[in-house]
Amino acid sequence: MTTEKQFKKQKRALIKQLVCEAFQVSWDEITGERRVQPAADARKTYMFLALTELSQTVIHTGNQVNRHYTTAIHARSSMYKLISANDSITDKLNAIKTKLYEHSN
Repeated sequence: MTTEKQFKKQKRALIKQLVCEAFQVSWDEITGERRVQPAADARKTYMFLALTELSQTVIHTGNQVNRHYTTAIHARSSMYKLISANDSITDKLNAIKTKLYEHSN
């Protein structure tokens, strides 16, 4: 495995961990069938970060959370809307990004 692939794999695992901690849900809840608000918000946040921070494809991102790729597209666009309208989501997203950048250095 190349160094870049290893780095992305580690960063993906860190994003999963940070999202689960921020929203107080398990990875199984994020990838599960239930659509309760905390799990749905965590799922959208994970997909948004995977697409923006890891440059993953929408197909790969959707597959990671057991969803169709169009869900990843919708998650990205809805997160952009939530960032401008929802302080709670924005605060969690900024905290996750801060921790992610701290681990990258």
